[in-house]
Amino acid sequence: MRRLIFLGIALVLTAVLAGCGGGSDLVVTDILSSGGTYDGDITYDSVRVDYSVYTSADSPNTVLVGEDPSVVGVERRGFITFPISSIPPGAGIQSATVLLPVLRSQAIFPATSITLLIDMVTFPRLESLLTQPDMAAYYDATPILLGPSVTVLSGFTGDKSFDATDALDEARARGYSTLQIRVTGSSGEVTIDDLDPGGLTPLLRVEYIH
Repeated sequence: MRRLIFLGIALVLTAVLAGCGGGSDLVVTDILSSGGTYDGDITYDSVRVDYSVYTSADSPNTVLVGEDPSVVGVERRGFITFPISSIPPGAGIQSATVLLPVLRSQAIFPATSITLLIDMVTFPRLESLLTQPDMAAYYDATPILLGPSVTVLSGFTGDKSFDATDALDEARARGYSTLQIRVTGSSGEVTIDDLDPGGLTPLLRVEYIH
C-alpha cells in the first residue's frame, strides 16, 4: 500500500518505461484525487428527509460511503475528483485504474460484505452545494457512464481497485479537465481516506502511449 507524506491538490508522477529507438513511449502516470473542498460525501437521512454535505477538507479528511451501520435510514454517497489535464492531448490510453484506500469497513448484520457501485458523474466543488435541492440533485444525478461494482469484506482495510479506462476515455472525449466518480454503497459503510496529512489518498493510475 502506498503511503503519501505530502498534501496537495494534485500530484502527477510520470515514469517513461520505454523510450529507446525513437518510437512511442509507454508512460505510467499516478494522479492523486483533488481532495479538500472538491471531494467528500453527501448524506441522506430518510427519517428526517434531509441532506447534508461533508468535504474531504473536514477532519478527519475522509469520504464515507454506504449505509450507516449505527443509524437507521442514513446513507452516504462519496464524490471523488481526479484532475486529468496532465495527460497530453492525443495520448493513446492503454489502461486506467482507480485505487481507493479503505480505512474502515463495516457490514450491517447479517451481511458480511459491502457492495460499492462506482459511476462516472460530474459535480461542482462540494462545498458549493448549500441548498437541499442542490444536494439532492447531485446525490441522485443520472450517471454519464455506469461503472463497475466492487465487493469489500467487512473489516477490510487496504486498497480496492477497479478499471476506469472507459470512464477516462469518455471524460477526455467530452473535453473534461477532470474525471469525477460517485461511489454508492449498500449493506454497510466504507471509509475512504482522501488526502489525510501523512496518510493515503485515492489514486488514478494511467498508462498511455505518447
